[in-house]
Amino acid sequence: MFPCFDEPAIEMDIVNGLTCTEFQTSVRMSSYLVAFVVSKFGSRNSSFVSTSGENVTVRVWSRPEAYDQTEFALEVAVSVISFYEKFFDTAYPLPKQDLCAIPDFTIGAMENWGLITYRESALLVDPIGTSSASQKQRVATIVAHELAHQWFGNLVTMAWWDGLWLNEGFASYVEYIGSNHSQPDWNMMDQFVVKDLQTALTLDSLNSSHPIITGATDPDEINALFDSISYEKGSTILRMLRNFMGDTFLEGIKEYLRRHRYHNAETSELWDSMDDVYCSGNLCDHSVGEIMDTWTKQTGYPLLTVNRSSSNLLTVSQERFFSVPHKDTDYIPPSVYNYQWKIPFTYITSSSATPMKKLITVQKDKTIQLDSSVTWMKANAGQTGLYRVNYDLPSWVQFISLLQNNHVAMSAADRAGLIDDAFSIASAGKLSIEVPLNLTIYLTNEQDYLPWISALHWIYKMSDLLSLTPVYGIYEQHVRGLLTPIIGSVTWNTTGSSHLDTFLRSSILSAGWRFGDTDTINTAVSMFNSWMNGSSKSIHPDLKSVVYSAGIAFGGEKEWDYLWSVYQRTDDTAEKDLCLRALANSRIPWLLSRYLHYSFSDAVRSQDTLYVIRSVSGNIFGRSITWNFVRNNWGILKERYGSGSFSFGRLIRTISSSFSTQLELEEFEEFFNQHSDAGSGTRSYLQAEEAIKGNIYWLEHNLQDVTNWLNV
Repeated sequence: MFPCFDEPAIEMDIVNGLTCTEFQTSVRMSSYLVAFVVSKFGSRNSSFVSTSGENVTVRVWSRPEAYDQTEFALEVAVSVISFYEKFFDTAYPLPKQDLCAIPDFTIGAMENWGLITYRESALLVDPIGTSSASQKQRVATIVAHELAHQWFGNLVTMAWWDGLWLNEGFASYVEYIGSNHSQPDWNMMDQFVVKDLQTALTLDSLNSSHPIITGATDPDEINALFDSISYEKGSTILRMLRNFMGDTFLEGIKEYLRRHRYHNAETSELWDSMDDVYCSGNLCDHSVGEIMDTWTKQTGYPLLTVNRSSSNLLTVSQERFFSVPHKDTDYIPPSVYNYQWKIPFTYITSSSATPMKKLITVQKDKTIQLDSSVTWMKANAGQTGLYRVNYDLPSWVQFISLLQNNHVAMSAADRAGLIDDAFSIASAGKLSIEVPLNLTIYLTNEQDYLPWISALHWIYKMSDLLSLTPVYGIYEQHVRGLLTPIIGSVTWNTTGSSHLDTFLRSSILSAGWRFGDTDTINTAVSMFNSWMNGSSKSIHPDLKSVVYSAGIAFGGEKEWDYLWSVYQRTDDTAEKDLCLRALANSRIPWLLSRYLHYSFSDAVRSQDTLYVIRSVSGNIFGRSITWNFVRNNWGILKERYGSGSFSFGRLIRTISSSFSTQLELEEFEEFFNQHSDAGSGTRSYLQAEEAIKGNIYWLEHNLQDVTNWLNV
């Protein structure tokens, strides 16, 4: 890596046309952050004046053919890095920051200090209006994430990989703050609820999850830590802590960076910095470390049960939440905290939209006396806490009525939280499935992105589970009924839409064709055919995902081959990603089989092979085809991705996510018993196995109730 002769007298003599490049002396840094690029790339340059008074050069590098796609990333990078200097009260310490788009790069990006490397689709945006809003947001958030690492991870580095969350959790949280500064009209902070919080809640509800701080002794164990626990759960507990601490949270972050710059740090040292500002001048009943250790050193999170008496006295109790009910014989790893949490509890009421805060510190019941005029209380105000909330049945009935009559009485985030909590708790067997089904009837009046995304997650989940049951036709008809009003509202007209309205349109129209809405299907297929036949030159970038996917789903070999040719000839990496995802929607089995085999060919970059396989597995017509393909090609997949790819575990979870029968479970277990060394995917196998058991449980306990409810 650093060849040299330890001989002071040796002089440099460059001959035969060789070139010597001399680098500035590096700052003190960890070796995993060192990188260099040898290329014929071109760069787009800018600069800003650092808070230190020094001029900092910022450059975005790419293949010459993609040079025109580098402007947006450069604008975001300059805006975000100069903002972070002020936000962290710590100057960027290097004279330059390069961002480099790599044509074939398995991971999304890597935060090498001063030379961040990106997958092309994570950095490039077409400037002439062919990039979608989602592509722009992807680039902005990934750029903001990697730039956050220049402080969290680079300036201060975790002492060992069990502290990975100090890097990734922080960057995953701060990316929202940075991209929100760069693009204030995107409502990035609102999106946190459905992107990070609910993702963390899903994985961490499994017994096979792991604590944020988890030991790792070999490369496979280390790679396995790059998951939703380190990223999304890490970001969520930081957001929860900031909401509870207020302004002193940021002061603690600044103190942490000042103390440990150019050194390594442990999680406990972060809490020490927080305590020194949070408890300064106060008598703290519980230190930040005492509170947060219960969130970082044990698996899972709490389910709070709120019971309300006739005198408006609330009783709050906690227990660990399992999305898959466990048996008494199941092994549950012991916890030094006995699966109790010190909970930053917040709530709003019918009388006060201002969140009230209370620290729940022990497992025994806690009480809250509400004023007699209060008609309802919603816990976890704004969905800022990493916990779920169950209520007594009269309170759930009250929420159902409130949403149907005046759903804007609470925020979009709170409505999204109610939907997600109700379905999750019902799936765990602690609430009748009729409650969330009744709760979502109000969606015919809902116009906001967050609640719809929460609802669609469960609509798709139930669709997967019910797809091979006799009741699916009635279920599909029910979903179409929920979608009809919002489809009429979003329309196909993109003019003047806000950022979140653009996302909502794409999500709703996608659901429309998937659940058989005739008008949506006809419009999308007509647009695809006009484009394919040349009578229409282009499709609006924010409609491409819908039109491409529906065109393939309701087309045949001719449509599939046309989009495949578009994929092969385009130089736009975002367009390539769109094509790859859309091609997986064919309903013709042999086309899907051919597509899986194409994924191993030179026509598909190695970085995208697993993406193709996961996409096909998400198609009901491709489930068994993909499962057979993966088993037949396990050796190749394991060799390519099993040791160094963070995506390998995701593949294992995705291909089995719709398995819901005892036979499928036995096949899955038998295969992995024969191939026990899954490398970095070993933990993912255990999580996938548990999720399959959860699917089986759901059908056994809910199918008849859902059938009865739909038939009323």
